[in-house]
Amino acid sequence: MRFKRLFLRGWIGVQRGLGCDEIEVDFTRFSPGLVALVGANGSGKSTVLENLTPYLQLASRSGALTNHVYLKDSRKELEFDWGNDKIKCVILLNAKDKSTQTFLYVNDTVQNDGKVNTYEEVVNRLFGSPKLFFHSVFSAQHRTPLTELTKGERKELFTELLGLSYLQEVSDVAKKTSDLHNDKLNLLTHELARKNTVEQELATLVERATGAESKQKERTSDQTRTNVVLTQEQEELEVADKLHHELDLKVRVAESRMKERERLDATCKTLWLERDAIQLELEQTSKLVEELPQLKEKYKYWQQVTDRIATLEEQERKCSEVGNRALALKHEHDVKRNKREIEVRATEVLLQTLSKQIRDDVPCLLQPELFNTCPLLANVRTARAQVVLLTAELQVLQQPDPEMASRVGEIERLWLEADTEELRKELTSLVHERRTLLNEQVSERFLRAQNASDRLNVLQPRLEDKNHQYEEASRLLEQTDVITTIDLVKQLGCAKSVVEAHTKSTRELRQLLQDIDRELVGLSTLLRELELQRSKLANELTRFEEKERVYDTTLVKRDSWLSISKAFGKDGIQAFELDAAGPKITHLANELLLSAFGSRFTISLETLRYNISTKSYREVFDVVVHREDGTDQLVETLSGGERVWIETAIAEAIGVLNTLGRGGRGVYESVCADEIDGALDPDNKLRFLAMVEKSHVLGKRYHTFLVTQSETVSMSVAQRLVLGGGRIAYEC
Repeated sequence: MRFKRLFLRGWIGVQRGLGCDEIEVDFTRFSPGLVALVGANGSGKSTVLENLTPYLQLASRSGALTNHVYLKDSRKELEFDWGNDKIKCVILLNAKDKSTQTFLYVNDTVQNDGKVNTYEEVVNRLFGSPKLFFHSVFSAQHRTPLTELTKGERKELFTELLGLSYLQEVSDVAKKTSDLHNDKLNLLTHELARKNTVEQELATLVERATGAESKQKERTSDQTRTNVVLTQEQEELEVADKLHHELDLKVRVAESRMKERERLDATCKTLWLERDAIQLELEQTSKLVEELPQLKEKYKYWQQVTDRIATLEEQERKCSEVGNRALALKHEHDVKRNKREIEVRATEVLLQTLSKQIRDDVPCLLQPELFNTCPLLANVRTARAQVVLLTAELQVLQQPDPEMASRVGEIERLWLEADTEELRKELTSLVHERRTLLNEQVSERFLRAQNASDRLNVLQPRLEDKNHQYEEASRLLEQTDVITTIDLVKQLGCAKSVVEAHTKSTRELRQLLQDIDRELVGLSTLLRELELQRSKLANELTRFEEKERVYDTTLVKRDSWLSISKAFGKDGIQAFELDAAGPKITHLANELLLSAFGSRFTISLETLRYNISTKSYREVFDVVVHREDGTDQLVETLSGGERVWIETAIAEAIGVLNTLGRGGRGVYESVCADEIDGALDPDNKLRFLAMVEKSHVLGKRYHTFLVTQSETVSMSVAQRLVLGGGRIAYEC
């Protein structure tokens, strides 16, 4: 991370310190080495320095960035190199509505959608967490010292510094996989708990199947015996049924002859009655045929009356339409006449009114110039003009209207056409005549007489045919004999009783066979169901065996993944990596302390401590300080000044290690320190500068930016950025 340019607009610290709304700093003007930011208190040095980060926070000031700006178009632009990439951070701040828009460009390509959360995701992914950044690369005022962090926070910080987060990710994935296998084991345990129940159910099914098979054999034997008895009963039933059939046939023959005689007798009576009916109809038809000529004349006259009535009714309808038309025209004529009379009366009234307004005896009428100023004279002149127009209009209205005269003539003509008095008299007479003919039933009688002629030709042959049929039926009735059936009926009753007895026995045997068949079918169905259940339970037992094998395999997998999770977890490889990193950090810290104090102080990191009472190691994360006199003590127990030196050396060592690109990140070529020498005396401030210079060399940095209140320190730095007098100056 090598800073190239910083642009600030609308920042409160800059406005208060320099009195301007915006500033721009070009860091490419400085050569590699230390750069001191110089200026009076409140000149904006810390504001400039704390904006040299891509994060949405200030190192030593709380609250959102919108709390530190005052314009609605406040802005921050920071450009720097990150390895081979060009990075540009653009942060737009609105001090009025407290809104924030953020954009991160990599090689001129935007990486987010302007929202804060997506910006922070990209920044954390590229440059690490803010906690690591502000404990290594950026040393701010009032930052929380490393010694005041909890042991867990220290460990988390060193884990990110060493790039061990991927180990925790592997551990988390292994733990999740182990949990999945554990859930599967719980499920398999629950399923295998049913195995004993399935074995008991299978034994019960086998016992039920054995009992059903025994009962099936017993009922099969009963079925065979019943079939033998049924065969014998069926043979005896066939003999009895044959005898019954012969006797029944004889009885039916005798009964048939009796019925035939009764039928012939009934036929003779029916033919006799039919012959008489035909004879009577023949006589009535002959009378109708005799009346046919007279009825034909009356029917013709009836048709003529009906046609004339239809014609007269049509004429009456047309006359009615003409009358309605005349009434409509008369109504329309009356409406127009009344309207014309109203217009004439209205015009006459208006004419009289206007005439009253005109006065010829007014002397001022002779003075035309008064017409424009006197309202009365103006009204008189207007009334005279209207009188002339209304008089002409009244004459027009009083003249006769040709159209109205034409309408009156048309109405009189239509009234003459609508006179239907004679038409109604004739129609009434004809209707009365038609009613008389209807009462005489002329039409119906004529049609019956017309049909009677044809009917007469049909009835004569039918009468002759009925006479012939009657003679033939009488002859057959005389030839039919009477057979006695009393003995045959008695024999038939005995045979019927025998057949019924054998039929009942056969029916009972068949019912018994049906019951046995149903029972056998039920037993067969039961055996099939039991076999299916047995097969299902056997398959389930087979699956239980497979599940037991899966259980054993899953158990091994769960234990393996759990071991992997522990191995890659905080107590596994991560702990070893932290232990391995301890010497590197302590070496760098001791080298920095050596550059400032010689061999007065050395430190070491202790991650495990042996517990005598439990005879085991427990995890710690302590910083142990070794003095020249051989005494050791924890850094928390040092005095204030010594503690500042040790904490500064450790922070610089972490910064050097982070600058060198641990954990796969880019190289931090620019670092910042904001008044971290404030608590030191003048001699120690120079030692502090020596430590910073050594850290700059060890970290292979391009720039180290310092803010210090010590003039001695600032003058000892070759390059300076001076803030004051409303501007910034470069001293390179």
